[in-house]
Amino acid sequence: MLAALSLPRSTFYHRLAAASAPDPYAALRPLVRAKFEASGGAYGPARVWAALRSGGGEPQRARGAASLDPSRPVRVSKKVVRRVMREEGLSARAAAPAARPYSSYAGEEGMAGAPNLLLVDASRDPRDFSAGRPGERLVTDITELGLPDDARKACLSPVIDLFDGDVVAFSAGTSPLQGPRRREVVGVRRALGEQQVRRGAQPCSPA
Repeated sequence: MLAALSLPRSTFYHRLAAASAPDPYAALRPLVRAKFEASGGAYGPARVWAALRSGGGEPQRARGAASLDPSRPVRVSKKVVRRVMREEGLSARAAAPAARPYSSYAGEEGMAGAPNLLLVDASRDPRDFSAGRPGERLVTDITELGLPDDARKACLSPVIDLFDGDVVAFSAGTSPLQGPRRREVVGVRRALGEQQVRRGAQPCSPA
C-alpha cells in the first residue's frame, strides 16, 4: 500500500503514532467551552483567548497540562484556541445589526398623488419656495445631533418662514415623535398671532 501511494514507511508510522498520542490540550477544552458559554455564545476565538489570559496569579501553560486552574491566566496562542473551538463546534453567534438612525423618508411610492402644499399656483416653478407675505409658507425638518458623553441623540426641528428665512419656532428633544412637533405648531401659532398656519410638511412618525 505504501508503495502504491508513494509514501515512505516513516511517514506512515509517524502519523500512526500522532493519532494514538494523548490530546495535549485535553485540560484546555473545558475551559474554552466554559468561557464561550459564559458569554452566551457571543465570544469568538479572540475574546475567548483574552478571557483565558485574564485572572490573577502565575500563568499556567496549556499544552500538556494535566489540569488547569480557571482562576489563573492560561498561556496559550490564539491559533490553538481557534482550533479547539473549531473541533468542539463552538461558533460565535452573529451580532445584531446596528440600529439605523431615524429617517422620515418612506420611498417614492404614493408621493405622486400627494398635494404640494407649497405650490399654490400650478403655473409656478415647483422649485420656487419663496413666499409673498409672512406666514404664507412654513417648512420644517428634523436634524439629529449626537450628544457628548451621552448615548442618546438630540432632535432639533426649526420652523422656517420662507418669506424672509426667519426661524418662527423650534422644538428640541430626544425623540422625533409627535409630541415635540405639536409644541412646535403651538409656538408657530403664537408667533404669528393665532392666524391659520399653512404648513409645508406634516410631522412624520417612524414606522
